[in-house]
Amino acid sequence: MIGAAEVVFGKVAGIGLNDPGVAQQHLLVHWQGGLLTFRTFAGCQLLVGNAPVSEGRLSMGQQFRLGASTWQVGDTPVSVVSLLDSVGGRLNKLAGTDKLEGFSLKEMFSEVFKKRKPEDLEDYFIVGTSRTTPRIEDVQTGWPKPWFFFRVLMFVGIVYLGFLISMEEFNNPNLVPGLIMMGAFAMPLATVFLLFELNTPRNVAFYQVLMLVCLGGVVSLFVSLIGFSVSALGWLGASQAGIIEEIGKLLAVIIVARRRSDKYILNGLLFGAAVGAGFAAFESAGYAFRALLGNGGVSAMTQSILLRGMLAPFGHVAWTAIAAGALWRVKGDKTISPGMLVNGRFLSAFIIPVVIHMLWNSPLPSTFFLKHLFLGVISWFVVFGFVQQGLRQVRNEQLAQVKAEFGRTQQMAAASGIHKTFQELQQQRG
Repeated sequence: MIGAAEVVFGKVAGIGLNDPGVAQQHLLVHWQGGLLTFRTFAGCQLLVGNAPVSEGRLSMGQQFRLGASTWQVGDTPVSVVSLLDSVGGRLNKLAGTDKLEGFSLKEMFSEVFKKRKPEDLEDYFIVGTSRTTPRIEDVQTGWPKPWFFFRVLMFVGIVYLGFLISMEEFNNPNLVPGLIMMGAFAMPLATVFLLFELNTPRNVAFYQVLMLVCLGGVVSLFVSLIGFSVSALGWLGASQAGIIEEIGKLLAVIIVARRRSDKYILNGLLFGAAVGAGFAAFESAGYAFRALLGNGGVSAMTQSILLRGMLAPFGHVAWTAIAAGALWRVKGDKTISPGMLVNGRFLSAFIIPVVIHMLWNSPLPSTFFLKHLFLGVISWFVVFGFVQQGLRQVRNEQLAQVKAEFGRTQQMAAASGIHKTFQELQQQRG
């Protein structure tokens, strides 16, 4: 975007927003004769070769320091595809996941509108007990095809519309609590059911998920409020929530699910999504209530519900799923211990939702909410990376069990003499 006309670098352009070494308007740059020509505003400077300068010209490949960041001059155009591949590769490396293979959103959601019988719904959700959890060898390890989450969204959405129409028609304040709660829970709850369907081991019962949503939501809010009251991160502004709330929600997951023996990454994703959904729904309900009490009244309240509802799948649900999935990857079949929270594989992945949340709350411009949608896509890219890793974990356990059973069969055959007889028969035949 830099051409012959001068372009402003600084916080006004979204650069170094949290960097005290960068001014609102720090310097002006433009291309001239194949060189990047710059001049700083009064009181500002750059470091070129560790020397402070206020104006000059930089050639290709030359570096300069602006506040706490280092920049390099170049004019090579970057394609969107190569940029996305580069971002995806770095995210995979940071999260400790692999490139998505055989993944297709169209194929995954291909059964959303397929007709189902009532008994299909019953069989689908009678899982997670000692009698209804499938054997590991019967667990699906390909990409699942979830469908029930959409029915949950439609059902809760219709209930919300019923409250909304009744409110507009009769203007009865008794309808407000139902309107707020149905609107606040619609998207988060549907997203939790999506993760419930992606949990292919089917070892978590339906009622347990609902308990995690409610209890986890309350606990995470309580822990986060304590964090806000004792932390000294006010200088970060709204971005401090990225640190405090992500830690608070993860601690809530540990508190409410610490006694569970579930060992799969897919289980951790589901637990995190449930707690994140409870947090998101209760928080949205609070914002809607505050909007109602403000000057905007019911109109402002419904706008708040709709806006936060549309953004809900890209926020707390996905972020906490990533954090808990990373923890369960380290945890395995062990009990959660403090040492797991400082494990490198966990921390490198946990930093992703923290940074995304901080950017989400930052004052960076977001025309038509493109910033939030972009960050949401990144979040789900990481979530699906963990889903793929979880499916492979189940597949590896299936293979290990097959090998173990084959080994036991060989031992039994050898002990009974069958193995020897079989070998002799093979030798006789040739």
